[in-house]
Amino acid sequence: MAAQLIGDPARWGRSLVFFHRHDQCADLVARLRAADIACDLVTASTPRERQLAAFEAGETRVLVNMAILVEGFDCPALQTVFCRPSGKGCTIQMAGRVLRRAPELPFKQIVQCSQTRHPMLKTAPAAEQYLLDPDGRWRSVAANRQLDEIARRSMARIARTRVELPRWCAPTARDPPALARPCRGRLTPFMGGARPGAGHPNVRTGAMASSRSDVRPPAARPCAHSSPTRERLDTAAPAPDASPP
Repeated sequence: MAAQLIGDPARWGRSLVFFHRHDQCADLVARLRAADIACDLVTASTPRERQLAAFEAGETRVLVNMAILVEGFDCPALQTVFCRPSGKGCTIQMAGRVLRRAPELPFKQIVQCSQTRHPMLKTAPAAEQYLLDPDGRWRSVAANRQLDEIARRSMARIARTRVELPRWCAPTARDPPALARPCRGRLTPFMGGARPGAGHPNVRTGAMASSRSDVRPPAARPCAHSSPTRERLDTAAPAPDASPP
């Protein structure tokens, strides 16, 4: 722990460290002071108020204690807390010291011993979780706002994409006319009569073209897909018989 705090003090920022024994606290304080890092050991017999005020003012970078700062210590400028192995309730209290929002700190850090029985990732999972790679880059271990925003942008781009049918689906000049243009609004001759269409105002339903005997419907025009066989539509009245001499 001393090597971590000495090697990259800017990464950890103002830190709070918990130990089980007094000799462990004293050893860390001696190592940090030897590296010219301002730190204090807080116990029941030390001037706690003065020590905490110096820490909040930025004069002290690291506070070391055993259990006296587990509860009742709130400092938004605290960036990292090093938790010793303990019970679930005490672990949550130690970690909670760093969970105070500060506008100048975009993230806070909780460092735990590998022997802890209550890792914070399982005890109190955060909304967004990241792991620090050996190369110094943070990796997301779950869905977060950045991934959700990337997915939203991808869906918006897909929605704006222009989709066209492949060329083999579109009609070409070599296709038969029946495939390129359907037949609509014409009389289609078939065996047994003529189907009604919209090509003439006198054409109505059924085989009757008009009730007037002097009007003939236009000749039926075959459709592109109709058979060449035609049927004459003749609905005019028959010619009268010759008058007797």
